[in-house]
Amino acid sequence: MFEHKNNNPSITHILKSSADLLQCKNIQQLLDCLHGTISDLNLDGFYRLDLNQKIHIKYFQDGQLLQSNNVVVQRGSHQDHVTVVDLEHSLTFKLPLIQFHLQKTPFNLPLIEEHQYLLLIWLQQVSSVLVHLENQLNMQHIFSNKQDKLKLSIEILNEELPQKLAGLSEQQITLAQGYTQLITSKVSHQQQQEPNLVAALQDHGLAIHELIIKQDSLNLCIVSLLKSVNEHLE
Repeated sequence: MFEHKNNNPSITHILKSSADLLQCKNIQQLLDCLHGTISDLNLDGFYRLDLNQKIHIKYFQDGQLLQSNNVVVQRGSHQDHVTVVDLEHSLTFKLPLIQFHLQKTPFNLPLIEEHQYLLLIWLQQVSSVLVHLENQLNMQHIFSNKQDKLKLSIEILNEELPQKLAGLSEQQITLAQGYTQLITSKVSHQQQQEPNLVAALQDHGLAIHELIIKQDSLNLCIVSLLKSVNEHLE
């Protein structure tokens, strides 16, 4: 739709910036693209970004970024809709996560007057990429926090598990001994009449002992598995 105006260098710069924005993978790449377009269009003004719960304000003059860069804690919610404020000496675009303020100068007045809609479309794209990257960073932060909590839980479990398993084994031994003593006391007076029962009881005691050994082996496998998961998270 811009074929009849392809000779306009300002439109060329904006269209190139729109294509470059599609390749941005992080905030710094987006800022580099934004700064490059400001330089190409030789703009005066400032932009404000609402990122990471902070407000970043960057000024530019004759297309060059100034050294001052204000960063303050964000007190309210950022802009969640699109607003254009067209005044006598300035033009301000307010979009989600970004406000873009332009001073009207003799150099950029034709661009502002003739192609305000194109600047708005370009800034809507900038805003859209910013929202996407901000959401991506938030998701990474949430995932990192969950991973840290999981790692901490496993570390605590690794520390507590040996004592708990040892206590469980002691309880098993005590229970098996108590069970054997109870049965032995009940049939002790029948040892002469029913020797097979005593032998069966002894076999039962051996079976319990073997079960305890297997349980201890299983406990060691559990500890080893948890350590492997912990090392994988690291």
